[in-house]
Amino acid sequence: MNQVKQKKTKAVKNEKKSRREWQELMGANRPTYSRRRGSLRQR
Repeated sequence: MNQVKQKKTKAVKNEKKSRREWQELMGANRPTYSRRRGSLRQR
């Protein structure tokens, strides 16, 4: 069982992602909405 976990982590380490891909995964460049006077406003 321990060997299976090691294989999974190695596969993830070998997969290189660019900075733009990481930001896209985390949702950094999504439109954000906030409540102002009861209505939703886009920032």
